[in-house]
Amino acid sequence: MEPSEPQMWKLWATVAMALMLSGAAPARADGVTSSEDGSPRVGMFVGYGGSAGGFGAGAEVYLAHSRVSLFAAMGFVPRTHDGRSASGEAAAGGLRVFAGGRRHRAFAEVSLAPAGRDVAPQGSGLQGEHITYGPGLSLGYHFVGSGGFTFMVSGGVAYGMTGPDRLHHGHAVSTAALGYTWRRQERRVDVTTRVPRRTLP
Repeated sequence: MEPSEPQMWKLWATVAMALMLSGAAPARADGVTSSEDGSPRVGMFVGYGGSAGGFGAGAEVYLAHSRVSLFAAMGFVPRTHDGRSASGEAAAGGLRVFAGGRRHRAFAEVSLAPAGRDVAPQGSGLQGEHITYGPGLSLGYHFVGSGGFTFMVSGGVAYGMTGPDRLHHGHAVSTAALGYTWRRQERRVDVTTRVPRRTLP
C-alpha cells in the first residue's frame, strides 16, 4: 500500500467520527422524558474485524428513525502468529440498514474497510504482504439492551482494490464488537385530570 493511503483513511475516519459524536448531546424537552425505550441515536464500540479497522474503536450515528446508520472506526491490523504478515494502522467506514425490533435487529452493511492481505507478485518491485482496502458487503446481528449495552457481529465478503496485486481478490470478512448506545429521549407528558368535588347541599 502506498504511504498516502493510510493517511487518507485516517483523516477521513477522524472527520467522520467527529461529526457523529457532535450529535451525541441529549436533547432537551419539556415534560417527562425517557430514553430507556427510545430508538437508538448514537453509539460507540470497540471490536475486532474489518468494520472495526482491525483491533479498533468507532462511532455510529442512526438516521431515518434508526433504520439506517453511518459508522466510522480506526484501529490496528496486527501481525499473524508467524510475525511475517503485514500490519499497521487502519480505518473503516460504511452504512448499515436495519430490520427488526428495538433490541434485536438484523442488518445489511456496505463498507469501505481493510479487506485482507495480498502478497506482492513477482516483478512488482515490492516484497511481502500488504494490507488491501476495498468495498464489502456483510450481513449481521445487532443487539441494544435497555441500559445501552450493545453487541454486534457480522460476516460477509470484501473485494480488495488497493495494494501491489493488481489482479485484486475477494476476501471473507467478519467483525465482532461491544459498545454502548444512547437512545433518543421520548417525550411523555403527564396529564392529570382533576375531577371537581361534589358538595352536599
